[in-house]
Amino acid sequence: MSDIDVPDVEHQAPSIASLARRALRPTSPAETDLAETDPAETDPAETDPAETDPADSDLAAAAPTAVAPHSDGSRLVTALLSGLVALALVFAAISGVVWWRAGHGGSSREAKARDAVLLQVHLDLATLNTLDYRAVDAGLARWAAVTTGSLHAGIVDASAATKSVITKARTVTKAVVLDAAVTSLNLQKGSATVIASIQVTKTPDTGSAVVDRNRVSATMSLVHGIWRVSDLQGVLVQLS
Repeated sequence: MSDIDVPDVEHQAPSIASLARRALRPTSPAETDLAETDPAETDPAETDPAETDPADSDLAAAAPTAVAPHSDGSRLVTALLSGLVALALVFAAISGVVWWRAGHGGSSREAKARDAVLLQVHLDLATLNTLDYRAVDAGLARWAAVTTGSLHAGIVDASAATKSVITKARTVTKAVVLDAAVTSLNLQKGSATVIASIQVTKTPDTGSAVVDRNRVSATMSLVHGIWRVSDLQGVLVQLS
């Protein structure tokens, strides 16, 4: 026989099978591209994204992306934030100093001293205007405890004649300070001047009680951290 080229059937078999499958099975629009390509010849890298496993898509989305190096803009933002933090710290420190000075300044010391004087005045002036003729010595001892200076010395050295006058008066006095105000204050000398209104109830051994209101001026002196009465002057005001 003459030399006739015979087609290589085994080499063409995969293509024929592919054509047969395409002819016998209807293709949907989504499968058109796949139907035109032999599965055996399809490159895995060129697979249609529509047929990609959803799980693979989620993993791809969750995969970390590369972070670009800091640009000049990011370094500028970082520097600005650092500057703002430093300014905030400085402001906090200055505010703390101002607060401390406000709480420990001279005006605060004077206010606290005035409060202490007024508190002591209410107690001491009430004591100095309260006395029971039946217990003169005990009453004078209480007077001495709230006084200082020459006033204190005069109470301690009270003569028997003075005590006798009190006893013979046969009167019990009880006082309460209605109001008081500091008119002057000298922290360096530890002295203050106070005016006060005192209500004194006098109850005699026989008869009815009488209520008097006295206005007094008292000098207070600081002794071992406690304000004491060093001088007392008053004007008796008879209530009508």
